[in-house]
Amino acid sequence: PQSNNISSNLPDILCIIQIAFEGMISQKSIQSELSKSNKASGDLIPWTISQQFNDSEFATLSGARIVRIATHPDVQSMGYGSRAIDLLISYFAGELNPKFLNPGIFGGEGIEDTISNNNTSESINDSILLNEDIQPRKQLPSLLTPLADRRPEQLHWL
Repeated sequence: PQSNNISSNLPDILCIIQIAFEGMISQKSIQSELSKSNKASGDLIPWTISQQFNDSEFATLSGARIVRIATHPDVQSMGYGSRAIDLLISYFAGELNPKFLNPGIFGGEGIEDTISNNNTSESINDSILLNEDIQPRKQLPSLLTPLADRRPEQLHWL
């Protein structure tokens, strides 16, 4: 039975795309690993392109790799995966939300942090931590953020 309160129900998830942000590797790391004919773990595409084409500049660029696409079994072969990829490309191009005309910087993307850290000291008094009264936070950031509230990362490749 459907509820009259639509806002409390989650929509059916038809397709999910998992992506991995890669790149932005320092020149020093690239030269060090390539000189050893070694490929560091992570950043699959930047390391592979750098090794295969002997192009150390590519790994300094930022990008996103599609790790997997999952489509609900009842709607497979109906174009939902392709449409999700089209929407992903539009999102990173900044076409989905006119609110954000300038894309974010890779590594510093997304919503501005609302939690400020007032303690800038490196050392914290252990007695304060031992006597601290731990309670649940009252305002936790949401795990899911609407794309309308999130600035797309600036990517060089997808």
